[in-house]
Amino acid sequence: MEKVIHDPVHGSIRLDALAFRLLETPEVQRLRGVRQMGLANLVFPGANHTRFEHALGVMHLSKLLASDLGIEDSAVLQSAALLHDIGHPPFSHTLEFQMVDRLGKNHEEMASSLISGETKIEPDAHPCGEVLRKAGVDPEEVCGLISGSHRKKYLAQILHGEMDVDQMDYLLRDSHFTGVALGMIDLPRLRRVMRVRAGRLAVEEKGIEAVEGFLTARDLMYSSVYFHRTVRIAELMMANATEVLVERGENPYLLTEWKLFSKLEALGGYAAEMVRRICYRKLFKPVYLVERKEPSAKLMGRIHKTFGSWSRILEIQRELCDRVGAPEGMVVVDVPAVELQVSEPRMRGEGLMVLRGGKLLPLSRLSPLASVLLKRFAPRYLLQVAAAPEFSKKVEKAAYEVLGWLGENSLSAGRGL
Repeated sequence: MEKVIHDPVHGSIRLDALAFRLLETPEVQRLRGVRQMGLANLVFPGANHTRFEHALGVMHLSKLLASDLGIEDSAVLQSAALLHDIGHPPFSHTLEFQMVDRLGKNHEEMASSLISGETKIEPDAHPCGEVLRKAGVDPEEVCGLISGSHRKKYLAQILHGEMDVDQMDYLLRDSHFTGVALGMIDLPRLRRVMRVRAGRLAVEEKGIEAVEGFLTARDLMYSSVYFHRTVRIAELMMANATEVLVERGENPYLLTEWKLFSKLEALGGYAAEMVRRICYRKLFKPVYLVERKEPSAKLMGRIHKTFGSWSRILEIQRELCDRVGAPEGMVVVDVPAVELQVSEPRMRGEGLMVLRGGKLLPLSRLSPLASVLLKRFAPRYLLQVAAAPEFSKKVEKAAYEVLGWLGENSLSAGRGL
């Protein structure tokens, strides 16, 4: 049995029997209700695509690359590609930092929990792991590929590496739907220069420029789109609203977005107000910003110690609210560095290898540009504080008093934005 799905990015995507059965599971179907880019549509109106079509795109690219590399039995790889994002909470990375703090699992660990059946979307639903077993595919192998811990390093790198099919799809897809051309990469060229050597994935030396283009596109998309300051304010407002539901003992992380919106609205009060503000784009206003600079190891250590968990962010937000007499939740604090560590650890990956004269050499040794990009802090700012407009002046002063150390010895700390 074979089905064909028409995709706006890759064209016709063919599904074999196993892929089609996995596609029909509740875990994968839920992804139709989880937008790929969270609340980015408030700034980029076309960004309404979901994790569902992204999963299809990643599966398609994994199949193509497996064929390019001569990997004959790619059922495990394709299954992992289709299932790799089933653990995402509503609005994707918007709630992941909070989910890690509350449940102790990132989206990859949640995916493994769903595949094993430990966690279920619906009480009576058969986990997608059963579909895999019936097809002769080991669910544990699939989980190993999703987490990047598979015994075959090159297989893990195809899906979870420094330059993998997951990133290739989301850069092209997000660029297409946002209308931002910065994410365009030379996919055909990248496919042609990738090789398996010494049990790991590498690129031929002649493909260095294509890899530099990939790293540049990723860096620019993070600075201009994924961590757009207005988008981040909306996402933190949503995370704070969801906290109300969590404090009531509910688990919102496997809902669809429309179910989460409905639950929050039904709560009334603060949660419902945040939903209305987001729906009608009545967002908090930025009042304090520390712009991008290359933070030292000492400064990064202090940042992670101060802001390293969602609970710590909440404490700082409460402190700012208390100082100005604002109700809890009327101030949000955004620290990209700590969220990037959870959502995209591949940004700092320096394991890309180049095949040169039969030897494997680190990309950073052969490409000064790649070396810089792998070390660069992608978001445009280290920290921003935003508040409901009626408290903005007071919060501006309080933020400078509490968080001014982050801009010490720098001209990048800004007030009165």
